[in-house]
This record gives sequence, structure tokens and C-alpha cells, in this order.
Amino acid sequence: MVDQNNTFQFEFKLFRGINKRDDENNLPNGQSPEAQNFEIVRQTGLKKKKGFEKLFNEFGYSFSFAGATNFTDLSGVKHYISVSYPDMYLHNRVNGFPNRIGSTLNADGVPFFISFNNSQMLMVDGGNAPRLIASNASGIVTSSTATWPPVYNVQNNSILNESPDTTAANPTTLGTDIGFPSFGASYENRAWLAGDKFAPQRIYVSKVLDYDQFGTNSGSTFDVAFFVDVQAESPITALKVVNNQYMVIYCEREILVLTGKFPPASGFPAPAFSIKKLNPSIGCLGPKLVVDKGNNDHYFVANNGLVYTLNNAANFQDVKPKGISSKIFPLFETLSLETLKRGILVNHQIKGELQYFVPTQDHFRYPDQRFIFNYSELMDDEEWSRDRGFGDFYLRDTFIDNETNKQILVTPTKFLDGNAGLTYDGESIDLIYQLSTLDFGDPDIKKEIEYITIYGSNLSDTTAKVNFYHLWENGASGFKEIEIVPSAPSVYGTAVYGTARWASFAGKNFNKVGFAPHNKQGKVFKCRIRHTGEQDIFIHSIVFRGKILGR
Repeated sequence: MVDQNNTFQFEFKLFRGINKRDDENNLPNGQSPEAQNFEIVRQTGLKKKKGFEKLFNEFGYSFSFAGATNFTDLSGVKHYISVSYPDMYLHNRVNGFPNRIGSTLNADGVPFFISFNNSQMLMVDGGNAPRLIASNASGIVTSSTATWPPVYNVQNNSILNESPDTTAANPTTLGTDIGFPSFGASYENRAWLAGDKFAPQRIYVSKVLDYDQFGTNSGSTFDVAFFVDVQAESPITALKVVNNQYMVIYCEREILVLTGKFPPASGFPAPAFSIKKLNPSIGCLGPKLVVDKGNNDHYFVANNGLVYTLNNAANFQDVKPKGISSKIFPLFETLSLETLKRGILVNHQIKGELQYFVPTQDHFRYPDQRFIFNYSELMDDEEWSRDRGFGDFYLRDTFIDNETNKQILVTPTKFLDGNAGLTYDGESIDLIYQLSTLDFGDPDIKKEIEYITIYGSNLSDTTAKVNFYHLWENGASGFKEIEIVPSAPSVYGTAVYGTARWASFAGKNFNKVGFAPHNKQGKVFKCRIRHTGEQDIFIHSIVFRGKILGR
């Protein structure tokens, strides 16, 4: 602002959002724009991007990840489970050592893992029979193959209307239209599986607590395995449970909701299963494009390419989808729906970020960019940033390592990687931010900047040295090295999740550093901040104070 004494004070806040100034950064020779450093998050300003790094050494030549997840055995030991066709492995979390627990996967697929509460897990992939991964009390982990296709000899048919005294003399079978499920969910102590390409509207349901038992029922019990052909107009694309009360059946062009505990037949106790339509036009593209939003809501990528959330309501069946990605949609609206289906959605609840991995080109098989939605503070605003620093590999599978340190893990070809550091492909990355050109209201009037104040935070234990460069249109330039000391403890106490790199800036005071610049006068001003150390710093705003000198 300009006052009557011809002085001005101008504050440049480094707002969150997508940084579109990549081409203004004069990067070192050989350093790609994708590596350049910034991820715009939480507070107004910039902080170092979290690059990916290898957790373990390269595995054998024949080892090629198709997917991985967490697994905890009955003795409480935490592992990784991975699939490298035709094998399944149990990995030591300390050194990555793989122990083969299955070797008869006959066809490649896309592994999908369904966890249960008692150290059991199902793996389905659309190309093989479901695999049950289980642990005994001694911590021995094994995998076994479910009988497939199911044979329903009692107490099941497509409309589920038989009573519990039906005998094996009246069998009902599925017929020949059956393939392999490719995704599923855990609901009411049963495994629910869908994604059969030969029966795209069908859900297969296991017996209670017997997650690999999908047939061979007994006429003397209500505990039966069954299937149901959902009355949907498009294929089922995902199953997701809300608040342990409802199962949302996402289809390609509609959303259904299922309630109840028992199959809908007169011989079963109430309440019976009921399926109702939640939305007739918006659907979900795939099982890896829908994630939990807390306990009673979801984020998902819809059939129109937009990211949605389901608005909360007193009755879940009354909620409606709400789009949250209109501002970033132009960045990938040229991609086909088939390309978007190759994306992955991850909710990092500890960081308060929704992360959407998606390819940049239709011919890319795996994602190579990540959009980040920061919902931790402003729930009603679209605060997105973009990160493209994954290195030379494409992502195969992505999940949250929620057993120990809440980091994001990816499984590229021969490594198990995590975004667990301040590096890009193992090399240090710089924080570089170049402000847009500043003319302070009139490019033809000469100004003098008398003082510059920088407000920043430093989560590290050591002082960060930051370089400030500036350049006038007349060629006059300046350089100043400033120091940002470690931030004082948060007024809310310590907020570190697993490692210091996830520490929060909330409740910490800004560090204020001021200086008089060298070469103070000019008309049009450019400046850049650069930090090359390992400290985790955050620049919030820059204030310029000066005076107008005239034409």
C-alpha cells in the first residue's frame, strides 16, 4: 500500500495452490523440473517436497512387484505381504527379507487385499481364486486357496429365498457365467467379493468368520455363503463400508447402499439385507480410486474424472456426492477414463492429505504425478498442489504403511520404496522459490526497497541458512544469506508422528528475519529464495518496505 509520504509496505504471501512457475526456475544442468523441490502444503508457503527413497536393496532379477500391503500376525509381529507372480511373499520389515508363502498364482492380475480383524487377509486379483493369508499363534504365516468356483448345494440361489430346513437334494448352482473376483470388502464378519468380469453385477459373500468359504452350505444353520446379482445398470467397480453400518456398492455410473445382516429370505432372522440406490448418475472408476474419509464418508474418483466426497447427513442414505477437484480438473481433463482408472487414491489421515496418483499421458501404464488435497484445515476450499518427483520408475501399487510409521509405500519393479525423506532419487533437493515479477503498482516509477522481512519456520534442530537473491530490470542485483533458527515448541505440545519429518507447524511461532538489501533502487523487481540444506523449513511470507522515488 502507498501512503502520503510516498512510502509503501508490500506483503507477498506464499499461498497454497498449484505452482505454475516451473519454467521460471533456472534449474542446475541435469536437474529436471519434476525434481525441483516444492510441495505446497498446510500453511501458506512452501516446504521441501518429500521424495521417495528405497527401503531395501534391490531384490532378485525375477522379483517384480505387482502389489504389497501390511500384515500383522497373531503374535503381534508386523510384516509386508507382496505379490510377484507367480509367487506371494512375507517380508521382514527390518531388512525386507522375503519368505515365499505361495507359489501357484497361475495368471498375472492386479492384487487387491482385504483385511479382517483376526490376522487374516484375502488377496483377489481377477485372475486367480481368492487366497487366504492367515497366521497361527506361533506367528507362522501361510496362504491357502479358496475353493473356486463356489458350489452352492444348500441354502442359496440368485434370489436367496430358501428356508434353513432345505436339504442337499435341492441344489442351486451359479451356472457357467463365473470368473474370478478382483476386489472386495469386509462387512458383517463376512468377505464380500466382486469384480467378476463374467458377472460384473454379482457379489459373492462368504460364511461368517470363514472368509474363504463361499459354498458347501449346511441346511441346519443360518450361516450360509451366498451370492447376489445386484440390480444395477452398470458394472460394480468398488465395495466400501461406512461406519460399520452400511456397505456402499460403487458402480461405474451409479452408487448403491446395502444395509442389514442376513440374506433377504423368510427363513432368516431380521434385519434382512436391503439394497437401495444412493445416486443414479455419479459412479466410481475403480476399487483403488475410493478411500475412507474418517469413519463415515468416502473420497472417490467418479466416472466423469472428478474427485468427489459424500456429504454427511443424519441418514447416510440421504447423502449426495460433492465434487472437490474442479480447480485441478483442467490439468488432466484430456486423459481418457481408461487412463484415470490406472490411478490410485490414498488418504494420509495423519498428514491430513488426500493424494491422487494419476498418469500424465494416456500411453503411460502407471502414475507419474501426484495431486495433493490438504483437507486438514479448510474443508470447504479446494487446496490442491502437484508433485511430479517420482524418479524414473512408474508406480505399481501404493498404500499407507499404517502399522508403524504412517508413511506412503510404493512398489516399483524391484524395490519397496517410501516417501520417507527430503531427497529426490537419493540425492539432496533444493528449496527454490521465485516470486512473480513485482512492480509495486507501476512499472515506470522508480522505487527504493529499504528493508525486507522474511517470516519462516524451521522444524529441524539446527539453524537453516537460506539464500535470498534479487535482480532489478536495470541489472542491479543483490545477495543475502539469512538464518532461520529452529522454531520454538508448539503451544499444542509435540506433534510428531513416527519421525520428525511429519512434525506439524501448528502452534509454532514464525521466525522473523530482516535485512537491508544491497542495490536497493529500480523499477521492476525479481527475487528468489534458495535453501540447499537438509533442514525442514517453511517460508510463510515476505514483506518489502520502501519508498517511491518518482519517474
